[in-house]
Order: sequence, then structure tokens, then C-alpha cells
Amino acid sequence: MERHVNYRGGRYYTSLLEQVRELRKNQTEAEDIFWRIVRNRKYIGLKFRRQHQIGRFITDFFCASKSLIVEIDGKIHLSSTQRERDISRDYYLQSLGYKILRFSNREIFKEIDIVLEKIRTAVL
Repeated sequence: MERHVNYRGGRYYTSLLEQVRELRKNQTEAEDIFWRIVRNRKYIGLKFRRQHQIGRFITDFFCASKSLIVEIDGKIHLSSTQRERDISRDYYLQSLGYKILRFSNREIFKEIDIVLEKIRTAVL
């Protein structure tokens, strides 16, 4: 079976598709909470996709109509190596015209109303 190397972000399409499926099956508790709130246009009528691929990256949540990416970061994002990767990734995605909002797991668990208000403010 032939694979298309450059089909999506220079990676094998099938490997990214498999990774997306795994991420959806194994989403974190914070991602699950957020998804239950925003799925099926339940939050201010916005259509969100979860684990959506843009180029060579997979975003946690994506709203195409508002060019908005919502990332929910666990403890791994506190490491300096991961922070550098996140900065580089955000720069690339912003260069494509996307707005990125990052929230910690703690914010999802403890301050979900503030998170939702920040999203509302960003899109209106």
C-alpha cells in the first residue's frame, strides 16, 4: 500500500489519523469536561472540533468559523522543553491566522466560567 508522504504536514496521513483517533479515545479529564460543554454547538452556537489537525500539528479544540484554537495544557507543558515547542507551534499557527487560547487543567477544573468568558470575549 502506497502512502502519501506530503499529504498532511509532511507526515504520513495514516499515522496522523491514527494519532488523532488515539487522542480522542484517551482525552484527559479536563478535555472531557471542556468537550461536554462545547460539543454540538452547545456553547454560544460555536462548532468545535476536537483533536483537529492543522498542518503537522494536532490541536485540542478548533473552531473554524472563528479561526480559534483552544489548548488545554497539563503539567507536561510546564517543562522548558515543552514550553519552547508550544511557543514555536503557536507562532506557526498564528502565522496562518489562527488565534490561540491556552488554559491549564486547573483552570478547566476550578475556573470554567472564567475560561468560557475568555473564549466568548475572544470571538465576539
